[in-house]
Amino acid sequence: MARHPSPPVTFIGWYAALGVLVLLAFAASTRLRTRLALGLVLLGVAAAPFLQLPTAPDAGLIWQGRYALPLAVGVALVAATAIGMSDGTTDDAPAADVDVARRVFAVTLPVLVVAHVAGFYWALRRYSEGATGDLVTDAPDWQSPVGFLTGAAAYAVLWLVLALVCRRDGRAQVREQPAAPRPVLDRSS
Repeated sequence: MARHPSPPVTFIGWYAALGVLVLLAFAASTRLRTRLALGLVLLGVAAAPFLQLPTAPDAGLIWQGRYALPLAVGVALVAATAIGMSDGTTDDAPAADVDVARRVFAVTLPVLVVAHVAGFYWALRRYSEGATGDLVTDAPDWQSPVGFLTGAAAYAVLWLVLALVCRRDGRAQVREQPAAPRPVLDRSS
């Protein structure tokens, strides 16, 4: 059976977004317990495939990524929770600027939308035309009752609407947060 993975833009987009999320979580978290939880979830995802080694001589190397997917989803959830729990300060620095998080969110959101839509389109094309079929066609070998291009366009519009709602909600939450007090410099000395 031939493998036909999603297009590279899907993988690159997801890995980049997850990497940014994890790095921000480690940077924003001031609690050792939170950093330890994130580190353990990351270690669990990386170590999970090695659980098959004791049975490998009998069954072979049969690991599939889907086996660790429930744990892998936890990486994003723990990282987002760590960022949400952060008070925006570190031991040796004043309150962090909310603008950085807003800019990262503004860049990451479109990347994830493109990654999702590209992955869906790629799978839809594979089922409609085959892995080596035309990239765009108005007469595929198979199509759902909605249609090939209509279904792909509807999916893209739904993700765009979702992204706009998330962006608006993110802006509203940033406006609701009180501004962090800036340190006052003592200029009398």
